[in-house]
Amino acid sequence: MVDHLGSKYAFLFCHLAFGLILFLFLYRDFFPIATGATLGILSMAFGFVQAVSSIAMMTEILYLIPVENKSFSTGLWLTLYQGGIGLSGLISSKVLDLKILTDSWVFMGNQMTHYDSLLLILGAMVMLMVVTLGLVPSVLGTSQSHQGT
Repeated sequence: MVDHLGSKYAFLFCHLAFGLILFLFLYRDFFPIATGATLGILSMAFGFVQAVSSIAMMTEILYLIPVENKSFSTGLWLTLYQGGIGLSGLISSKVLDLKILTDSWVFMGNQMTHYDSLLLILGAMVMLMVVTLGLVPSVLGTSQSHQGT
């Protein structure tokens, strides 16, 4: 997907898929198969999309990193990337710890918990990121078009 369509479209696809999968977790009781199987399928789909996203990110970052200090640049990027993942986990855990979200609510006749509220918020935030991704040009697309490749 990254090679044929470019990383911008891969990022757009991934963000739309991430948001959709997070929302589908809320609909887990509406699928005609067992809840455990539904959650397994959704988790596998999330992992697949995460793999596509990782390939697109590494393609972009390896294209941008200068030849000199390549190891340092890559290490710094990976550190910041993993730090962002850790920070989002800390924020989510603190939101749950402070009991900011309601413990119980009803969605289409099904009881939901504060974890479902968190999934709803995160899914909405990922979908909002799609709008910002549409405004950012792909680094690979612009750079390669200027080089004539």
